[in-house]
Amino acid sequence: MKKKTKNTAYIILSILGVLIAAFLILSFTYGRHGHTAGAEITVRGTELYSESQMRDAAELIRETFEAEYGGCKLRRLYSAQENPAAWMQTDGLDETEYVVFILDFYGYPLLTTTANRRGDHAFWRMILHAEEDGTWTIFKVRYG
Repeated sequence: MKKKTKNTAYIILSILGVLIAAFLILSFTYGRHGHTAGAEITVRGTELYSESQMRDAAELIRETFEAEYGGCKLRRLYSAQENPAAWMQTDGLDETEYVVFILDFYGYPLLTTTANRRGDHAFWRMILHAEEDGTWTIFKVRYG
């Protein structure tokens, strides 16, 4: 009888060890960077910026998300076309120099590298500034 109990304990410990190893592997691979595959990215040109320029801005956001949003999955990225001034109103920015993109994403609770990014997030704003040489910089990130 003791041998059977001992074998059961080894089996349980082995399964537990495999689960812990799988979690650690998942944490170190999936949790290291943000994931953008399959995200819905909607970009249109504006009166001031061409569709190509806006795609470049969206690409900067995508690259930033992958680098800085570990353990998060981008679901949707779109430019605030309908009323960009309303999105910037609280910032007092001139919409001729800035554009606003909205991010919807999910932060996996056990994998997210930053506590305030855990869970479901909609309407995160990334405000980008257009430089004179045609490049974009991320000016500010606003939550909610």
